[in-house]
Amino acid sequence: MVFNYFGGTRSLFRQYQDVFIRKFGKDITGEVIELGGERQYNHQQWFPRASRFICTNIDRDYDEYLDIVEMSYQDNSIDNYLCVSVLPHLLQIERAFDEIHRTLKPGGKLLLVVPFAFPTCDEADFWRLSPSSYEHFLKDYDINEFVHLGGALSAAAEFLKRPKGVINARYILYKSVGWMALVLAKFLDRVDSIPIAYGIVATKK
Repeated sequence: MVFNYFGGTRSLFRQYQDVFIRKFGKDITGEVIELGGERQYNHQQWFPRASRFICTNIDRDYDEYLDIVEMSYQDNSIDNYLCVSVLPHLLQIERAFDEIHRTLKPGGKLLLVVPFAFPTCDEADFWRLSPSSYEHFLKDYDINEFVHLGGALSAAAEFLKRPKGVINARYILYKSVGWMALVLAKFLDRVDSIPIAYGIVATKK
């Protein structure tokens, strides 16, 4: 645990998201389209009952090219979507929600993981939205699950771990405090208003 925190590059966010996807992906049937995914993360493994899993993106390592704000799919044609850590990187976030709703079948599932108390990442990072924002964007869905992934202690540990994989005199104090927060989080973290991320399962009405 100590080495992984100080020298590792895997984030707490990714650990929480994998637990969420594994829990709620195992019962999903039919085709699953991952939006903005990368094959290296192998999210397909968490959907054992899916008839087909397609990883889509506009860049990097994917199965099919797909622009989330201008999808080529027909209306009401997709069984299920998985969308992990994609929406914060889109300026046209409302357009993305519109396209997901347009193309998802009635009764289809959307599994959504979005960061909240999480450091800025990637080349473009625009949004951190509160729960009420998702309730607005998902007003035409039944929200089956709205899960807080981690709490304040986990979020503090994640921030203090940065930069990931770097150990030197400049960062060792911060990382030491972060590691203590991580240890405490294992026993004391609670659902609160400062999670690392949100996990949402929604069914289109």
